[in-house]
Amino acid sequence: LDIPYFLDERKKPLHHPLIKLVVGYIDIFRKNFERKTVLAFIKNPYFCQDKNLLDRLENYIIKYNINYSRLMQPFTLCDKDDNDSQKLLLELNCLMDKFRAIFEKFDVNKTLDLLGVENLCQVYTQNLNEQGLMEESAINSQIYTAIKSILAQMGMLLGQVTLSLNEYRNVFISGISALELSIIPQ
Repeated sequence: LDIPYFLDERKKPLHHPLIKLVVGYIDIFRKNFERKTVLAFIKNPYFCQDKNLLDRLENYIIKYNINYSRLMQPFTLCDKDDNDSQKLLLELNCLMDKFRAIFEKFDVNKTLDLLGVENLCQVYTQNLNEQGLMEESAINSQIYTAIKSILAQMGMLLGQVTLSLNEYRNVFISGISALELSIIPQ
């Protein structure tokens, strides 16, 4: 008998890019804008999808040894006589302005909003559907709401308690570790 059935299988999305984005955001503050941590965050598809621009940014940061607080300042180093260098500098500063805007103050929810993560999740879910990746699509369609829920629960449970960044990260990861998303077709 060819009777279709669906098994209520649950998945733990521990390595989803959106989770990595949130953990990376926390880690940038924890590690005081360490270059490696910043580059990992910026390369996340929820921050920037232009791989060519990201490669040029990474090369620029390495070439001019930009690290820590210098990442929060506009880039000025380039070959003054080279128009391509000037254009690149403009593009890199535009990307880094987006980065700097979300790192003025620690606020995970505001960062998710400023990056338009909810809309990006919907776009990525649609793309996964079109590619026939139904399991990944099902997980992706739920991840934003799940993360926002964990952040809201953290706010409710912690109230006015001030946590260190390490503690905040550990509480968030504990919430994510307990997260299981259904892959039943919606």
